[in-house]
Amino acid sequence: MKTVTLILVCLWAVTSPTQDIQSGEAPPGITISKSRWQPANAGPSVDPSMKAESDSPSGDQSNSGTQDARFVERAAFVYSAEVKNEGPKAIKAIRWDYLIIDSKTSQELGNHQFENFEKVGRNKVKGLTARSRISPTRVVSAQSDKSAMIERVVLRCVVYEDGTLWQQTGTPAGLCEALRRRATN
Repeated sequence: MKTVTLILVCLWAVTSPTQDIQSGEAPPGITISKSRWQPANAGPSVDPSMKAESDSPSGDQSNSGTQDARFVERAAFVYSAEVKNEGPKAIKAIRWDYLIIDSKTSQELGNHQFENFEKVGRNKVKGLTARSRISPTRVVSAQSDKSAMIERVVLRCVVYEDGTLWQQTGTPAGLCEALRRRATN
């Protein structure tokens, strides 16, 4: 019986989703809800290496074949989460990770790290948003579908308005200190 129990505990430890993420601590009184990502079309942007036809000294527009090459469509993604602060202090800055995990294999498919420097007052709710050119996942299994993925927001560092700092266990201290310095300047 002891052997069977030991085997089951070992199997559970191996197959459970990334444990530090799932059981990660959170700052007192702060909860995350409504996290999501979505594609956002940034629209065409001008390639700085190409000149506009009006930049030509002669005003010559005869080379119209290069006009399309000047515009490059850039993919972008918007990551968002809603933060509710029922803690004792107002928040000044947050460092957060947006994680995407395969629920079947527990493999981390995407990890996006963001910082927001927006005040979240006591008893207030604030939406955090960040834009990235990096797609949500870099690895996609042929059998995976979106419903087989777990999306999670993990707070790494929180700088409060009074300058104090909360830090997620396992987060490098220098990362949070750098956030605090930028938030106080």
